[in-house]
Amino acid sequence: MTLQILCAEKTERLICFFSAKGSSKNDVKLLDDGLRNIGEIFEKASGKKIINLPGAGAAGGIGGGLSAFLKCELQSGFDVLARAASLENKIRRSDAVITGEGKTDRQTLFGKLPKRVSEIAEKFGVPCILLSGDVENDISAEKLGVCEIHKIKENGISLEHCMKNAASLLSERAFTIGKDSKIINKQYSRKQEKMRENER
Repeated sequence: MTLQILCAEKTERLICFFSAKGSSKNDVKLLDDGLRNIGEIFEKASGKKIINLPGAGAAGGIGGGLSAFLKCELQSGFDVLARAASLENKIRRSDAVITGEGKTDRQTLFGKLPKRVSEIAEKFGVPCILLSGDVENDISAEKLGVCEIHKIKENGISLEHCMKNAASLLSERAFTIGKDSKIINKQYSRKQEKMRENER
């Protein structure tokens, strides 16, 4: 089972996904039954099997609807944008990478953007740092495949305050990372040393 199929049995991943959208555990079966129902309607109307199609559950089932009634190929949004932006090449040539999202939780570990970025960075031996609005307590740098984890929601700051002042809080934290991060400072020192060697 992948989170992007249209529906699935109640699993930790499914609960995690719906919880991140504001649903309680009790809501999960109702939501999953609804997706299964619409999937069966789509299949009956189109004659195509889409319930277990990877990507069918993306964007609330839009992927399934498009696959049922249009001639289209479902692709990972991350993969499409990564190719268009030449992301692998940019990361390969970088000294360090900073990635992030609104809230980093267990769902992130199943392939959300920060996890995918960290995997590319690891592939090329580039240190990766996470900067998110908030991070669940059980998410470790090791689990996520990053060198450092930073968040703006800490020291008793409310979610409302973080959302209202996201731009300035992120800017301040990014500045702090650039100034204090051991990884950034290490990479900067290496680059400076390399430049000095080239000048000799």
